[in-house]
Amino acid sequence: YYLTFQLNVYFIGAVGRARLKDAQVEALEEALKERVSGVTQEINKAIDAAEALFKDNQIESVAEYSVPPMTVEVSVTSSLVSRYLELIHKLDRIMPLLDTLELHEVITPKQQNREKRRLRRETRACASQARKIALAIRNRAIEGPQRPAGRPGETAGDHRSAQPDEERDDQATARAPR
Repeated sequence: YYLTFQLNVYFIGAVGRARLKDAQVEALEEALKERVSGVTQEINKAIDAAEALFKDNQIESVAEYSVPPMTVEVSVTSSLVSRYLELIHKLDRIMPLLDTLELHEVITPKQQNREKRRLRRETRACASQARKIALAIRNRAIEGPQRPAGRPGETAGDHRSAQPDEERDDQATARAPR
């Protein structure tokens, strides 16, 4: 989901600023930033709760997996993408804590699975929200230009052709393979 999030955040910033007013793009980016921050806070609370259970039950070590974690080098293209990467790291941190609590029978397997699913779903929801925003921007771009161009009353698409729409449609139909 990281790469999807990164691609869509880039699309929102680059294409969104070309097609929408800056204030609109900033509002969309702010909503996404708030979502990532909210999920990060939820995971921080879950980590704090798990660590409290560790302390209450005198658990001193975290379960380790027999297979080392997968590592992937990624690039960070914006502060929002950096926040999402941090969120993924925190998600990776809580998973072995939950496994350890289940191994020590502090929580049930059902509680463990429910919490893991909830946190993964919330993390994925950030990427889904970025995808939905990018898709909305794509749809607006297909509908037509929104930003004003150089001269008053002219939009960015007005300079392409002075032909009426019917003439352009006829030419496109004539060129289309039959």
